[in-house]
Amino acid sequence: MKNQENQLKINIAFLLVLFLSLFCCGCTTKTRMICHIERDVVAEPVDAISYYKLGEYYYFISSDFKIREKASEAFMNSALMGNKDAQCVLGYMYYNGDGVSKDIDESRDWLEIAEKNGSSLASKLKSIYFGK
Repeated sequence: MKNQENQLKINIAFLLVLFLSLFCCGCTTKTRMICHIERDVVAEPVDAISYYKLGEYYYFISSDFKIREKASEAFMNSALMGNKDAQCVLGYMYYNGDGVSKDIDESRDWLEIAEKNGSSLASKLKSIYFGK
């Protein structure tokens, strides 16, 4: 039961971190995500930040697996460019099978990479998912 409570807390914290980034552009609620993508993500992402923002966009527009797959592809591109937040997100997505096939080993690998790159959230997720 305690493990389920911890999992729920981490899921909420993770989604909150991603969701808060959408409030930076000052748009109305209905247009916030569209405005976010138009203002902050170029049509053809060229760096880790723009791929990460594209991943956020796809992640939040729908819970449909196919849309989440697009999010995971964008996060993967960002992660491969060294973005610790994207690396952490991939760890979360692989652990939960969210937009990718569930793969515990892949989750652990991405969380370890993110942790080595300084992600405190990755450390917390790793501790909850895999123990110390």
